[in-house]
Amino acid sequence: MNEFSVSVLLTKDEYIAYNAARCRKNRRGVWLMLLFGAAMLGVGLSALLFPGKMPLPGAASMSLLILGLFLGLYPTVLAPWFDRMRSAAEYEEKPDLRQASVYTFSGDAVGVRNGCMEGSFRAGLITEVTKTAGLIGFSVGREAQVIVPFRLLDERQTAFLCKMKGDTL
Repeated sequence: MNEFSVSVLLTKDEYIAYNAARCRKNRRGVWLMLLFGAAMLGVGLSALLFPGKMPLPGAASMSLLILGLFLGLYPTVLAPWFDRMRSAAEYEEKPDLRQASVYTFSGDAVGVRNGCMEGSFRAGLITEVTKTAGLIGFSVGREAQVIVPFRLLDERQTAFLCKMKGDTL
């Protein structure tokens, strides 16, 4: 396959799923937060259940319980929820995400044409690749993103993009 073009109009749900997956992939220190949360939860619960063996005031025990619960819930429940909320707000704030874009993929370059920019870049300049069940996204730096839903591609085009993904990173 030499070259193909695809016209993309990204929906809000697709962008939210893409950005949430991207944030989840870039999140660091999850296990450390869970470990500290479990430790604080255990100490706070032990101080409440066995006050003779752990002389902590009730307020300190409850504070440890609440902090442990927060640290345990943050990476698994709260952070993904915040990511989705931020992604929805970002979709509404950036008009370029609601514009149709035409992406042209060739052997070593990606062409972009939409209302905000027009041009191409080498595939080697791709800094991040995010693949979800419904789409694949390529980032070039912080601002330029090429997001293509799989529903718009046939099998050969999907294989080409996945190969491009492997070659660029």
